Amino acid sequence: GVTMGKTFTVERLIRFSQCDPGGIVYFVNFFDMCNATVEDWFTEIIGMSFHEIHPVRRWGFPIVDTGCHFYKPCWLRARLKLTLSIAKLGRSSIEFSIHGTVKGEEKFRARHKVAMISLDTYRAIPIPDDLDELFPRQRDVAEELPRRGARDPDDAARVADQQRVGDAAEDDGQTVPFFLGRGHALLQLHGHGVQALG
Repeated sequence: GVTMGKTFTVERLIRFSQCDPGGIVYFVNFFDMCNATVEDWFTEIIGMSFHEIHPVRRWGFPIVDTGCHFYKPCWLRARLKLTLSIAKLGRSSIEFSIHGTVKGEEKFRARHKVAMISLDTYRAIPIPDDLDELFPRQRDVAEELPRRGARDPDDAARVADQQRVGDAAEDDGQTVPFFLGRGHALLQLHGHGVQALG
């Protein structure tokens, strides 16, 4: 089901295909569920399906930064409630806060930042005023995910690099390093030593 208000909530039944041999959700599937929740949010709250956004309007909202804290295992056949809110709105980006619970017990909490790009140029573009006006103005009141401190030069470089990846989404007209999804990542994720394929 879908609940609309200050936050956007959907419920997912945990299926066999999402679990590891131990019967708990394999962690990468939480990221897939987060992305699906963002897609549902665009459809139910903003009134635009991904079909209209991507092939029709030629916009994209690729992931530029994401992270998750896991608190408790989530088991097969559980009904996971995913609650989404906007943590931060940028000129060309949206950062979501998403947390998952089962019967009130918190399973994970994620931050999930997407950048708006043109699918004709693959460069960041400002969020149009007519679209921006549709975004709920509430903010997630939960604490932000703690970030690891820079304890040595290598850590400092990684922290700085993560910041640059997030900031890239705010520079209109700049090429944005991102993941579009399976088989659709076209650009190199700069500074992370990852060459996207496809």
